[in-house]
Amino acid sequence: MDKIYPFKFLDSYGQDDKEVFFGRKAEIDALYEMVFQTSILMVYGASGTGKTSLIQCGLAGRFKSHDWLAIYVRRGDNLNRSLDKALAENGANEKIPDFDIFNTTKTAAPVAELTPLAKSFKAIYLKNFRPIYLIFDQFEELFVIGDKTEQEEFINTVQEILRLDQPVKMIFSMREEYLGNLFEFEKSVPQLMRKKLRVEPMSIDKVREVINGIAALKETSYVTIKAGDEGPITESIFHKIKDKDKSLTIQLPYLQVFLDKLYRSNTDEIKPEGVQYIDTEFTNEAITKMGNIGDILRDFLDEQVASASSKLSKSGSQTSEDDIWDILSPLVTFDGTKKPMSMAALQKELPKTEKPVLVAVIKQFKDNRLLRHTEEGDIYELAHDALAGQIAKKRSVDEKALIEVRRILTMQISLNQAGSNNGMPELLSKARMDIINPYKDKITDPDELALINASNKAIQKQKEDALAEELEKKKKSRQLIAGLAIILSVMTVSFVFSISKYVEANHDKLLADTATAKAKYAETNATKKEAETKETLKALVKQTAISKAKEKESYGDSYQDNGNNDYALQIYKEALDSIKAYSDDSLYKQIERKKNELTVTTTQRSSQKRKP
Repeated sequence: MDKIYPFKFLDSYGQDDKEVFFGRKAEIDALYEMVFQTSILMVYGASGTGKTSLIQCGLAGRFKSHDWLAIYVRRGDNLNRSLDKALAENGANEKIPDFDIFNTTKTAAPVAELTPLAKSFKAIYLKNFRPIYLIFDQFEELFVIGDKTEQEEFINTVQEILRLDQPVKMIFSMREEYLGNLFEFEKSVPQLMRKKLRVEPMSIDKVREVINGIAALKETSYVTIKAGDEGPITESIFHKIKDKDKSLTIQLPYLQVFLDKLYRSNTDEIKPEGVQYIDTEFTNEAITKMGNIGDILRDFLDEQVASASSKLSKSGSQTSEDDIWDILSPLVTFDGTKKPMSMAALQKELPKTEKPVLVAVIKQFKDNRLLRHTEEGDIYELAHDALAGQIAKKRSVDEKALIEVRRILTMQISLNQAGSNNGMPELLSKARMDIINPYKDKITDPDELALINASNKAIQKQKEDALAEELEKKKKSRQLIAGLAIILSVMTVSFVFSISKYVEANHDKLLADTATAKAKYAETNATKKEAETKETLKALVKQTAISKAKEKESYGDSYQDNGNNDYALQIYKEALDSIKAYSDDSLYKQIERKKNELTVTTTQRSSQKRKP
């Protein structure tokens, strides 16, 4: 019997891994029960809680092969096209007979009268004869990357699936910070959030389940746990991963990375060349010698970057480690989470990077399981947000500013394309252009450059119009003075002469003072420019966070108005978490007040319900 290596590093667990998937029994039981109670199930949680593994391994492992046809769908470059492709791969285009397999008691409608989607699901069932489960993983991508047209088309598809005579289950998995984006979706599909499961991070009790599960594998695993050390090992691992964090939980991917690193630390120096795995025993003593999870992730990425740079240098390409970090940077959002990108988009983001170098770096990181590749759309993405956070820490102030500049431009272009300003393209304000213009030379996208140029032209025209208005005022003022001078000249020529000299003298002085002020401003501005840019960026980051919190607050208000207090409380909490760095802001206090009042109201109602 082949032995098992029980760790997945940053890969998700699949159905074949059910023998080594530990620590989620309660969640698996709850999910298995819920899936029979509804056509739509929402699985949500923070990044790193193991939502994908819970579905692909935990839930899938509870079904017999004849009871489970899972069709997994990721957005790719468009969720609707990806769904069509996934259905086709499972038999949607197969020829189907002209009778109703689901209804033998009456004459069925001809196949020709079925909608294309109904035909697809009927064909899939007739080919497989298994219940169909559509699983939409990382569903937040529809709202983070997709546009309004794509979202509306998908909502219409979901509505049609729910109307089918043939039962089809849909499971959506997404990060909880994007739940607020579902408001419009839920209005069209009211049952969307009626059955939901929040996946919590790993508590110490969950970690204990994992360690005990590994210990129970015994001779069937390459890894054994020293007898009697299960308790101390659990404590040591939990605190090594938690480090200085005051939280009572840890992230599942961090646990997997730590255990994988522990195994390799035990075996790398003694493992024969060409052998992938050998037996080893985990002891508490070995764990105490390990660094914390931050050190492990940082060191691991540093090693991979150094290795990539070394290999490229040996092949004749002088690519520094900084160049490698620059290549990885576009795969991470401004907030430090992973960002799917196609190879074409990466080339567009990195115009100065030679294509062979880019391809070589991406290939090495893919081969080392740090990048995942989806053929549909030729999409690459980091294996996990845990890596994205480490890459984000390597960015300089200028890199962060450029990313924020690109975010501003992309958002405005999307708003203009959606016709948010009554169909009229909206340009950027002078305040935002003051941030963007220093980085204009680094922007290569034609649409972004067009927006920059149009905004600058509009700002310049505003300046010219303001100057023309000021000159017109001065002209009228001079005309008035001239008129008064003519009137006064009747009284005395000498008095008029004195007034004219006075006006001329003061006018010259004003011009001189203006020139001096301009010179001083130019001199001061040169020394303060960098500091002001940094301060403006900080202000913009705060403004962005406040805007997102306001949006979440409005979602919470809407759910409260509709009587969904539990969900409203969750949204208010997310809003507060997103601006906890600005707890002195009036918006934070306002949302906090709403949350507290709603908590009291909910508690009182619960108490009243419990009374006999």
